[in-house]
Amino acid sequence: MSLKNRRIDRKKTINGLTPKEFETYEDYFYYLHLNQHVRIMHLVGMAGGLLILPYALYTLEWWTFIVYFVLFYGFGYMSHWIFDGIVSRTASEAPWKSFIYATKINLICLNPRYVKKLDRDFYNKYPFVKEVFDRELD
Repeated sequence: MSLKNRRIDRKKTINGLTPKEFETYEDYFYYLHLNQHVRIMHLVGMAGGLLILPYALYTLEWWTFIVYFVLFYGFGYMSHWIFDGIVSRTASEAPWKSFIYATKINLICLNPRYVKKLDRDFYNKYPFVKEVFDRELD
């Protein structure tokens, strides 16, 4: 996937669509994560956070939980700001949904072939999102 336009242009394009244009909030959330750089940073943050979590639970020291949250959420937040020029959004009606959706996307990213299929299906379902990226689909 190559970026079609500059970060500032992607910011305008990404923010131009709202959850109302998608069948479900999960589809909208997936749309916000079409950028592979964003996905990779989310995955790195989740992996780093999960490496710290057992130690945090074992020691129950407050600072270890802060490190966990900074890794887990901080990398995701930074990825959206760095690569797409937007502040990451959470599901306003239930913030835990964003946690579940982001974790699901992170786990899916472990299988690149499956990601490619999901992306192809997503672009076929929502062809109007192709403006965000110049994407070669098999």
